[in-house]
Amino acid sequence: MGQPGYGTKYDFLVDGTLVRVFRDGRLLEGVEFSTADKDTRETESPLHKYLESIGRSRVDAHMVAVEVQNGKSVSGVFGKH
Repeated sequence: MGQPGYGTKYDFLVDGTLVRVFRDGRLLEGVEFSTADKDTRETESPLHKYLESIGRSRVDAHMVAVEVQNGKSVSGVFGKH
């Protein structure tokens, strides 16, 4: 499943401007982001930094962050726990 060592599934659910994070199908209480936070070449959004902290590359983190900031939920992002 995913890359070796990346056995934890994350989903990022967009609800208006709020982004909720689910890990292996369970809501992570207190871990929320905003679609208003923009991920740019000069400035990484808090979501981007979180994605890197779970093991995603800079490019992967940027791709997910841009989709989320555009109001799209993203499912099936594998990372480390």
